[in-house]
Amino acid sequence: MGLNAFFLTDLLSSLTEASYHEALIMAVQSPYAIGWQKLSMAQLWGGGLPFHVDGTTIRIINGRLTAVGGMGGGDISYIDLIKSYLDSLNISYNDSQTILISGAMLWESGLTYQSTDTVVYKIMGVRYTAVKTTLTLPAADPNLSRIDIFYADQYSNLGILVGTPAINPLKPELPETEVEVGSVLIGPGALTPGNADVEKVYDEHTEMEWTASEVHDPDLLVDLDCLVEPLSGTKRIQVSMEATIGHDDHKVGEAYHGGVIFKILSPTTGLIAAVEDTALSVFYESLSGGAPYSTGAHGIELGTGKANSDLLSMHPRAKDHAIKYCNELIVGTYDDWFLPSEQELYTMYINRFSIGNFATKTYWSSTEVTGSHDYDTARCVRFSDGGIFSRVKNNAYTVRAIRSYNDLSDPPDPNADSYITCENTVLSFVAREPVAVRDGILSINLKSPLPWRDDSMIRIESFLGTLRTGSVSMSKFTNMFSYRPGDDTWRMIAIQMYQLAPTQNTLDCFRLTFLGNWPNHLDLGFDDIRYQHGTVDPEQAKQEARWETDYGFVEPADGTRMLFTTLNPYLLNTTKISLNGVRQIRGEYKHYIEYQDKIYFYYPPEASSGWVIDYDTLVAENNQASG
Repeated sequence: MGLNAFFLTDLLSSLTEASYHEALIMAVQSPYAIGWQKLSMAQLWGGGLPFHVDGTTIRIINGRLTAVGGMGGGDISYIDLIKSYLDSLNISYNDSQTILISGAMLWESGLTYQSTDTVVYKIMGVRYTAVKTTLTLPAADPNLSRIDIFYADQYSNLGILVGTPAINPLKPELPETEVEVGSVLIGPGALTPGNADVEKVYDEHTEMEWTASEVHDPDLLVDLDCLVEPLSGTKRIQVSMEATIGHDDHKVGEAYHGGVIFKILSPTTGLIAAVEDTALSVFYESLSGGAPYSTGAHGIELGTGKANSDLLSMHPRAKDHAIKYCNELIVGTYDDWFLPSEQELYTMYINRFSIGNFATKTYWSSTEVTGSHDYDTARCVRFSDGGIFSRVKNNAYTVRAIRSYNDLSDPPDPNADSYITCENTVLSFVAREPVAVRDGILSINLKSPLPWRDDSMIRIESFLGTLRTGSVSMSKFTNMFSYRPGDDTWRMIAIQMYQLAPTQNTLDCFRLTFLGNWPNHLDLGFDDIRYQHGTVDPEQAKQEARWETDYGFVEPADGTRMLFTTLNPYLLNTTKISLNGVRQIRGEYKHYIEYQDKIYFYYPPEASSGWVIDYDTLVAENNQASG
């Protein structure tokens, strides 16, 4: 569909659960899960691609799915063809996942851990939430190591499954009614866990704190040493969204310029309905007193109501009836009200609950019929069911006036919401040396006094030098990690490294990039950012590496190749190849495909990639390599 490739990857990588609203007309498949995810076009275009497809809406016109406005534009596809394709897949996907969605257990001191404010997860497809809990591990065995598991159960409880001490301990197995939240390695006689090193990414000015830097858009200010209301200590990061003139942020149902917006025609223009009925039981036009009775007000479409009304206002048989009450209406300083055209009135019916105060009555439009009965018949809409009818003009119906707005010419409204666009605002945190990815958890304390827009997004990335090694997006339509903006209190989010789909065993930088449109006058606070990770030496981890795929293929570090099988059903672009649980090949078509028990590479992997592959088995085949 011409979507930006890297952003779509971000979108899918952050889609941790099947979710949809409104009409399902698209199915997508996350490379991190077996089965089809459900995603509506309203989500994908209305919230998923805000800064790439600005202002785009999806409409069904003459049975065709059509993108209107914005950068996308154009006819996308027949909706029937989309439905037929989805039906042809013959995939029935019942959500039976047992998965951690958000939250983590963070090390406090000794053998004590505390969870984030909430831990959200699914067990066999059912969603649960556990609240903040403090757990202390049992004392270490004096002679042997042990692996314990933090788990969440079907009663929204967090607990510990204690492993069996051994020279080479194994992780205990959880029952199907529990989901793993994290695991802990406890060495012989240890007073602290063996996989919980904590890096102070941002806190107070300490020797171990990572180096922070920033770049920002012209309408933003970033203070890395803000002294106002830190979570703890003396400083915090403040990102201030402050534009002298922000973009007006309009939405249907918004109180604006004397009424309520019921139709947005462009980013700067639209239609406003009066908040109450303008007149009750009035004629469209009198049919007595002598001809002419035809008014010439034949406009039907959006944008024609004003011209119709001007004709009615000058007509001797119409000017003292329905249009009169619109002309006499004054709300505040606004006196330019008119009678809506047929389609303007029908749009009011569609959005009647957003406007409010409508009765189940029949309302006059300003549209006169064409043809032989234009002299005595006009169009109206019945608000009990949305029926559009032609009725004799001396029927007594209700009137609701409307007016138009234009932000380019109207005086600015100081009470209107506005937004600013972020394109180049980045917070960077660089470590003194690479740290392990294994068992990694990035925790950030965040404060956002204002709610975010649907198209506000923070992209969180990990780097090793200049190489981007992982990415996840934080937004309403991807994953908010249980954070709810709009509360002027500090809240912690925790992001487990597997959610970034990392491609390397180590990292030395995190970046937070602000994208999309953000509320004007928003001050975002960040404080006490830390990175908890395992203590396994990266070189040792490399020697102990084991390659695995979800097809059963395994290669230990010595290069001995073992056969792999396709015991699981083949799902295009979903096979995972990982190294010690760290995903190495993203499964995108540009890297490789899998077919008939073989992996077909589009190009042989570089030796510098570190992939453990028996190159002798690679055979050139149509400019591809297979093995």
